[in-house]
Amino acid sequence: MAGIFHAYDIRGVYQKDLTPDIAERIGLALSNFLSPTTCVVGRDMRDGGIALADAIGTGLRKGGCGTIDIGLCSTPMNYFAIANYGYDAGVQVTASHNTAEYNGFKICQEDAKPLSYEGGLSDIEQLAAKGNLTVSDENGERHSRRITKEYHDYVLSWVDANSKRKLKIVVDAGNGIAGVDSGPVWDRLPHDTTRLYFEPDAKFPNHVPDPMKPENLTALIAEVKSRHADLGIAFDGDADRVVFVDETGAAAPSDSITALLAEELLRKNKGAKIIIDLRSSWAAREAVQAAGGVPVIYRVGHSYIKTRMRELSAVFAGELSGHYYFRDNFFTDSGIIASLILINILTRTGKPLSALIQPYAKYHRSGERNFRVASPKDALARLEKAFSEGAKKVEKIDGLSVEFDGWWFNARASNTEPVMRLNVESKSADELQEKLAKIEAMLRA
Repeated sequence: MAGIFHAYDIRGVYQKDLTPDIAERIGLALSNFLSPTTCVVGRDMRDGGIALADAIGTGLRKGGCGTIDIGLCSTPMNYFAIANYGYDAGVQVTASHNTAEYNGFKICQEDAKPLSYEGGLSDIEQLAAKGNLTVSDENGERHSRRITKEYHDYVLSWVDANSKRKLKIVVDAGNGIAGVDSGPVWDRLPHDTTRLYFEPDAKFPNHVPDPMKPENLTALIAEVKSRHADLGIAFDGDADRVVFVDETGAAAPSDSITALLAEELLRKNKGAKIIIDLRSSWAAREAVQAAGGVPVIYRVGHSYIKTRMRELSAVFAGELSGHYYFRDNFFTDSGIIASLILINILTRTGKPLSALIQPYAKYHRSGERNFRVASPKDALARLEKAFSEGAKKVEKIDGLSVEFDGWWFNARASNTEPVMRLNVESKSADELQEKLAKIEAMLRA
């Protein structure tokens, strides 16, 4: 099982790293660790999804836990099932945005609280690896439940019913599960919606379902331009992340969307806390303050952010990776709910997306850059030594963040890939290039 347990989930190459036998052991270990009475089991369309869902369900039932099979679903649908119906735990069989050969598990406790490596996945890993697992005297029961109608009714409750403006929208599901997740929603809305790659296909014949990579937005951008659409929407493989394209065909920075959605939610929640991941622009936190909210800068990762949201009862959180979290959605992330709130803003204001996000383009930014380094710990130590003197703020919430009056940077080891990630922002274009070159040289040393 070495290498498949990560910071936020379990993920590996199907039939090489992750097999049905391993999945059954993980299910039994999960049952031993959490002792849930009921556990939701759902899956996306990836190869091995049915076999892995059956196997982990078998393990859970051997541990005495009853399973609720909800079948083909998105990760947000799984969260909804756990929290809305009061089940004790949930497993989503998915590898999110990874390439076709991968599969895996996202695991939650009651109320859709995620299990992180520190918060339980490491214990499950050790239990599954050691072999001293306890089989219950009485197997749990297996039940099926179809929740799609209730789920889509719930999602549509986020739509502003007073809006009558019709938009032209292009949606790219990337052959992931977003076609199942969002298709019935578009059917029930008045907008002119063009659908790209809505048929779930585990081979991803058109592009990998990772909308953060520009090459995966090519078809969406072309369609937005050719149809003179108001908005382009691209989901990732399991539909918990989303990236937006404005009416000009430009991808909207995710932290600009964070600022825009935060302002919208603060209209009815004055004084509320908004969590912003530490890679996001100064402009996002400034927008929250201007709208009467309290920005809280926090570390990267859905399990960390969801935990912090609950601690603070934060109304909303946004990550640079396209995850958007809502207090009133059980403190979980949802690509379709983020999309509907953005559509509410567009229909209410009558303004194009490019104009709405233009005020947040105040600073010069590097974008996220990745580096392979021999030792992330040594690389961060070199950066801290070089840049701490004279800094306005030095923080180690996640990697190293150093802030000056005119610029800042964050360098951190990725939780999902063997790389260092770097983000730099400056008030001056020349200073950005100067600092970026210096930091990059140190990371490559």
